[in-house]
Amino acid sequence: IYTAEDVAVEEIASSFYYDLYPNPMNEQAALNFFLAGSTDVAISMFDLQGREVQQVFNASAPLGKSTIQIDKHNMSSGMYILQMTVGGQLFTEQLIVR
Repeated sequence: IYTAEDVAVEEIASSFYYDLYPNPMNEQAALNFFLAGSTDVAISMFDLQGREVQQVFNASAPLGKSTIQIDKHNMSSGMYILQMTVGGQLFTEQLIVR
């Protein structure tokens, strides 16, 4: 049995596609994502201790493909967690910085 909340989560998950390239990155990476409808998107980088090191994007994103550039800024070499909240649904991806 599906609740209205379950259906909404499935719809978001099936209508959000992304790729992150290059990974590992040197100075910059591109996060390309596709949305089947306009929705709020928040993207942040966290170190492995759970500290937010960079807020990459926090706004409403339009229907279709979007590209967000992720800059190294003050991140040292190592592994980071890219956290994406799309319409209330959480997605994560590992990103290695050289």
